[in-house]
Amino acid sequence: MYQKHGRITLERLELLNDGKCYLDSDSISILSQVYLKRMSVSSIEVWRNTDRFTKFSDVLASTAFIPVQTGSSFGPTWSTHWFRVKFEIPDEWKDKEIHFLWDSCSEASLWSPQGRILQGFNGSGGDDRRAEFILRRPQHPPPNDGLENEVYIEMACNEMFGAGEGGMIQPPSKEKMFCLKQCELAVFEREIWNLYCDFRILFDAAKTLPEESKRRQDALYIANQICNVFSSSDPSSWSHCRQLAAKYLQQTNGSSVHKVTPIGHCHIDTAWLWPYAETHRKCARSWATALEYMKYYDSYTFCASSAQQYDWVRQDYPELFHRIQSKVKEERFEVVGGTWVEFDGNIPSGESIVRQFLYGQRFFQEHFSKTCSEFFMPDTFGYCAQLPQIMKQAGIEYFVTQKLSWNLINKFPHTTFNWKGIDGTSVLTHFPPADTYNSNARLDQMYMSLSNNKDLDRTTISLMLYGHGDGGGGPKHEMLEMIDRMRNLQGVPCATVQPIHSFFQELEESSRDLCTWTGELYLELHRGTYTTQAWIKRYNRLCELLLRDCEFFCSVNLLLSSAFEYPQEEIETLWKLLLLNQFHDVLPGTSIGMVYGDSLKHYEKIQTSANSLIAQTAKSFSGSEASARPVYLNSLSWSRKELVEVNKHQKPDNVTCQESDNGKILVAASAVACGLGSAFCSIESENHCSIRIEGNVHIMENCYFSARIDGLGRVSSFYIKDCDRELITNAPANQFVIFEDVPFFWDAWDIMIYHLETRRELEAKNIQISIVENGPLRISLEIQFNFLASSIHQTISASTVSPTLKFSTKVNWKEQRKLLKVEFPTNIVSPVATYEIQYGHLQRPTHYNTSWDLAKFEVCGHRWADLSEYDFGLSILNDNKYSYSIHAGKISLTLLKAPKAPDASCDIGEHFFTYEMFPHSGSFQQARVIQRAYELNVPLRVFDSLPTINQSYFTLSKDCVILDCVKQAEDRPTTLLLRLYEAYGGSCKTSLSCHFSVKRVVTCN
Repeated sequence: MYQKHGRITLERLELLNDGKCYLDSDSISILSQVYLKRMSVSSIEVWRNTDRFTKFSDVLASTAFIPVQTGSSFGPTWSTHWFRVKFEIPDEWKDKEIHFLWDSCSEASLWSPQGRILQGFNGSGGDDRRAEFILRRPQHPPPNDGLENEVYIEMACNEMFGAGEGGMIQPPSKEKMFCLKQCELAVFEREIWNLYCDFRILFDAAKTLPEESKRRQDALYIANQICNVFSSSDPSSWSHCRQLAAKYLQQTNGSSVHKVTPIGHCHIDTAWLWPYAETHRKCARSWATALEYMKYYDSYTFCASSAQQYDWVRQDYPELFHRIQSKVKEERFEVVGGTWVEFDGNIPSGESIVRQFLYGQRFFQEHFSKTCSEFFMPDTFGYCAQLPQIMKQAGIEYFVTQKLSWNLINKFPHTTFNWKGIDGTSVLTHFPPADTYNSNARLDQMYMSLSNNKDLDRTTISLMLYGHGDGGGGPKHEMLEMIDRMRNLQGVPCATVQPIHSFFQELEESSRDLCTWTGELYLELHRGTYTTQAWIKRYNRLCELLLRDCEFFCSVNLLLSSAFEYPQEEIETLWKLLLLNQFHDVLPGTSIGMVYGDSLKHYEKIQTSANSLIAQTAKSFSGSEASARPVYLNSLSWSRKELVEVNKHQKPDNVTCQESDNGKILVAASAVACGLGSAFCSIESENHCSIRIEGNVHIMENCYFSARIDGLGRVSSFYIKDCDRELITNAPANQFVIFEDVPFFWDAWDIMIYHLETRRELEAKNIQISIVENGPLRISLEIQFNFLASSIHQTISASTVSPTLKFSTKVNWKEQRKLLKVEFPTNIVSPVATYEIQYGHLQRPTHYNTSWDLAKFEVCGHRWADLSEYDFGLSILNDNKYSYSIHAGKISLTLLKAPKAPDASCDIGEHFFTYEMFPHSGSFQQARVIQRAYELNVPLRVFDSLPTINQSYFTLSKDCVILDCVKQAEDRPTTLLLRLYEAYGGSCKTSLSCHFSVKRVVTCN
């Protein structure tokens, strides 16, 4: 008799489900009966330590194969080994379902003798273990050609999540060995497998559904009956058990039930705990597996993003790519996302994000005859407020993520909503309510899609992304079986299988009165990603702007010379390398060290090639003889004055000059907007700058301000002349401070709020301070000191042509789990601060009134951040930093972090960065803060051999509009594309003047 002891019954059900608490679980659980008959293979041979990418024809032709047995170990980490496995299927198995079982404690892939990659394996003890391959299955498609008695296995000596020593995110062990535990054939008992899947539904329903629910009680009762009937030694009991389960599984929902669209998914990090090269194979293994499973599940649909990953498969596995193309046409394999990679959502520039969509959508159009309407970015660490506008202009209508479910402080209030960007553009956004992009597709997560849906009153359908991910893998057989059983199972949402674009159309049509979220989607976690691996942030900014200058200069030459061949293909290649390194585990600094070895090579190639293109373009520049004086390029869309260094023999006459300590001459250039120039200007004597000493204080003065620098290099006073105002009243600025930085788990990812409780001012030792330059055009003060195990070398400078105080800094950083910031206390009172983001700016609170305010104790910004009250403010500009904290009148710029995982040597070494203090009257718009931040990041580029010229090629009538990109249009060699944006936060009309004839002007996406 069934007794009412629910908790005990549940534990009994768990025993029958997996029996894991018993060493002899093989005799207890249902699943243990799936493979009752097994046999060894005839032979196993191995070709050890091949290249990661070995042509299959070379595998077939190799004479290096040697016999090996199970139990042998292979390595070291990241090595590759090819196996040739031969077998004979006995006659008594001819009408049986036969599986090939392989477990090398690593990732691997199975190939046919004809060179077709068919499926991936993952040998681990976790839920993502995949050890079976269906060789034969009666009443289903015939076996793959050539698999009658032989298969090939490519073994990769890494696990699904790399080879972390002592933990998943720990640096990889370089000498890890992997044991071949299993290589055999087995008869698959499908009847017992079906019983297991039925029982799993009942077990999960008994655990998950509301306690007062009759469906939960029914599931518990029937599952307990199955426990009473089941006998591992009596196959006749299995069908009886299935009949009991059918009573439950055949009961259906009513017409008003919530629907869930399950989409097979396989999130593959383009690099993370493994290098880029291994991702090529992860894609092939995972996507081949998806195609293989489609043979057995007619309704199975699968989606994958990232054009870069498709392009790798296209190049490395052309036969597999062709099969994918066929399934895309059938809408079984869906390309989603529309971008080159799933990029970091905070740090890339606006132009970089545009290029992500440009090259992603063009690839999908070229190879799949379609573009994407949905943007997938489920695992990125926050989403900037400019994304909705860029998405819409790239043809994207819908957005999917779930990362904000990771928030530590506030729970995001919506599941389906309209996300509005800073310009008012909205996109329909959906957060799959199972709060994962790696769902196991079990009943508990299907039910969570209902219970955790925050918009049930407004929507009737939601999305579930299922399949093992991050390291690849994708859906397993069990997941597909679960979905089949939940197509219309009473008590849980209906699993409605359909293409993802159909899901969004239904969502859009059936939703009502959706809420709107305006501004950024800020992740209350992983704030350290704005800082970690500081060098890659520096190279990213540098290369973004280098490619900008390269395209501008090539475009100008295209205008002036019909013979000039615009190097579009080469520039696109460089852009794609840059975009690759903006992947959301690379640019944020959260990958293993060997990933950054690859990234550094990419950046070196970008710099070498882009600078070479600029030099070649300069040589081919049309005009008369070269000038005796230097010519400089200003790619910015406004005129500017800037100090430049020229050779002594190029010293211009009748202008103010200053000899530099490197033997060159410093002069003030007067640059025209978007053009080339050779004009210099003289500086009146009353506007010259100088340094004087009073005691241990150095007073730096120009026509804009007077700054007092104390013996520690701190700014103890900053008097702004045109405002008649002292900026600093309580504590000095340029104060370096250090914090303890010990996150819960995600070492490279996080800066936790409790770090604020560990603030210490640096205790400087061995201080040296000296005057390096003392006017008339530039003044410089050099400070050097040691602290802890590290050192700082900083040059503080000011000039006659700039209202900023510049700090050019080198840090030799040798700390562990420490955080370095520089602080700028002010007497400014304002409840908000303003930060530059992509193509605009965003305001955030400077107080901790609410938990939402408090959560933003560390935020991302680009080239500047501004704290202003009425008619006065201070902006901090920088050339490669992205992390700020502004609270109670103090601006902090986060400089360096020192995590130990997943890269043990992260950020150890020399770092170079520049920041500027820019006090101003009026608003930041009136003070031209945006323009000054551009000028810091895009200095004039000086040429020695161009003809004398002083020509602006583009000019704009309004300061608030910025010309950010000039390039050759795609597929239109005689057309230029100009990308402009309104930067001040309003609407305006402007006129664009061009120094060349224009046949036609059109707006474009």
